Amino acid sequence: MHEDAADPSSEERDREDAERVVRDHLAAVLVDVSFPVDDQLAVAAAVDAPHSRRVRVGDRRFTAMELAVRLEPYQDFPYDSLDELVDDVVNGLREEALL
Repeated sequence: MHEDAADPSSEERDREDAERVVRDHLAAVLVDVSFPVDDQLAVAAAVDAPHSRRVRVGDRRFTAMELAVRLEPYQDFPYDSLDELVDDVVNGLREEALL
């Protein structure tokens, strides 16, 4: 067994920690959204400064609007809850290899 081999359970914990941080950032940015929401415009209208408020994803930062545009293919409006919306954003980040 190599000493420098990465511990898969450690990598999984790191990934889970990163996801938890992203979820917390998203929840903070989306705190003022009133659910249910029918489209991205309803979300953007509720986000304080959607062109400048940033969400940290690993070592990168995105505005709420950048995330909305980049992850549009992974969104399935309408959303009845914050958790549903955040789940799809996180899934989209995974699919784009950003998380």
